[in-house]
Amino acid sequence: MQDGTAVIDAPIQPGMLVEIAPGLRRLTANNPSPMTGPGTNSYIVGRGACLIVDPGVDDETHLEALMAACDGHVCGICLTHRHPDHVGGTARLAQWSGAPVLAWPKPELSSHDKAVHVNHELSDHELLGDGLLKVHHTPGHAADHVAFEWLDQGILLAGDALMTDATVVILPPVKLLISPGYTFAMGAGDWLVYAACFAVGAALAWALGKVQGKE
Repeated sequence: MQDGTAVIDAPIQPGMLVEIAPGLRRLTANNPSPMTGPGTNSYIVGRGACLIVDPGVDDETHLEALMAACDGHVCGICLTHRHPDHVGGTARLAQWSGAPVLAWPKPELSSHDKAVHVNHELSDHELLGDGLLKVHHTPGHAADHVAFEWLDQGILLAGDALMTDATVVILPPVKLLISPGYTFAMGAGDWLVYAACFAVGAALAWALGKVQGKE
């Protein structure tokens, strides 16, 4: 990190804790695959009592590293969606930390989802962590997908709504929301995509509109 700005070229390596912006750290789980790239990224937001976005897989080493990065003080476990590579470690982390689990409501799980106990159902534009994160419902990859906007730095923790070196799988309902003017932190990728994404958003909106028109 230089001059308090986000790191855009920090190497991605499972088990490596990287500060990508002041108060925002990334820890990559050791679950490389064609679908997850080098591994699923977990994000640690804040200092002291931290919010964890996507605990990742149920890997003891990874979860212990998350706890250690927070000095054992986790105030919330925020889920972008319920796919196993993002939420597999939720139950164990919640048990260890005593922190509540926060996710978008989903009365019926799909075959791609993993059931998790949710303590708090999120709502669109809700503020978390004393205003640290803002919730944005971003269905598309999953109906319950959300992104978390870190207001202080203008960074969006986009989960699997955006990826590098891969095409996002869009599951019903077919809808994806993209807002220009933010930095995007990938759920299973390495780099941060900066502002000026109007062209990308327009192309995706056109493509998804074509898909919707065929339904």
